[in-house]
Amino acid sequence: MQPIQLLKSNMTVLLLLIVLTAKAQDPQFSQFYAAPLYLNPAMVGNTYDARATFNYRNQWVGLPANFETFMVGYDQFIPSKNISLGGTIRQDRSTLNQRQSFTNTNFDIIGGYLLSISKEVKINFGLQVGVMQSSLAFNSLLFSDQIGQGGVVGGSTQEQLLNTNAFAPDVSAGALVFGRNFFGGVSFHHINSPNVNFLGGQQSYPMKFSLMGGYVIPLEYANRRKTVYSYKGKSITPVALFMQQGKYSQLSLGAYANLYPMIFGFWYRGLPVIKQNEQGSVNHDAIILMVGTRIKKLKFGYSMDWTLTKLPQQAAMSHEISLGYDLNLYKNYRKKKKRKAELLPCSTPWIN
Repeated sequence: MQPIQLLKSNMTVLLLLIVLTAKAQDPQFSQFYAAPLYLNPAMVGNTYDARATFNYRNQWVGLPANFETFMVGYDQFIPSKNISLGGTIRQDRSTLNQRQSFTNTNFDIIGGYLLSISKEVKINFGLQVGVMQSSLAFNSLLFSDQIGQGGVVGGSTQEQLLNTNAFAPDVSAGALVFGRNFFGGVSFHHINSPNVNFLGGQQSYPMKFSLMGGYVIPLEYANRRKTVYSYKGKSITPVALFMQQGKYSQLSLGAYANLYPMIFGFWYRGLPVIKQNEQGSVNHDAIILMVGTRIKKLKFGYSMDWTLTKLPQQAAMSHEISLGYDLNLYKNYRKKKKRKAELLPCSTPWIN
């Protein structure tokens, strides 16, 4: 590699770190309803039972700058108290030229309370508290004072950081209202604007605001003369998700098709009319295609992001895998007649 290319490469690392610390943005899952505890704390316990989840995202797989996100979660509804408990562990990793440079790990616990407005309308409130820990692989970075004449690399750098590990508390909250065929919610992440940085001073995560909603359209057809039972339990659910974090905003529009045991998804991410990207370009992000299936208690989903930005198409692909497992701890509780009215199904995708 030529010296000027080497310098540009490592300047990119430095700029990347500045973005991640001073003007940080949360990673975004394309299969957002397959990561319910990450999307909105108020989705804790919305299966009325116990659930384990796993999510993995690999963004821009063919570019020198690559981002990976791993997350595991568990939540459980407690029917006798109308409360839910859960937690998640998430790690974000950034690499450049296959060298890991930055990691951010979050440990969160979540509590929820289910409020019955009527037999057909429920509201779930969620509160999330945790800690985030960020690590910088300082020794894997290369600075300009380590590059000698002729591009010879060696020696130590005079650059210094305040620290290479940073910790900060994190608080989030949300609410979700739902009925048999609709849902809508709002969430506020990083309410306390956690200060995570390596340079000192105030370099905080900005609060993230999310607004989500959808409506279930049953495919089962019935009238006085005929009922098409082959479509029983199958549905199409149009969904929308708007997010604002700092000066950055994004909108996802699409739909899930639940054709048990298969589930398909298609949506568009961007804000082409309301907002433009830098240099006045149209704000398109990606088209997402998703396919999944359910095998007894296990759910599996795979999605691919087809970028609409100026990044090279083949290199800027993103891939995502989601797993969900329902433990069915309270299957006998559902059989109690006096409890049936309370267990109104939550209509968000990736539930049934």
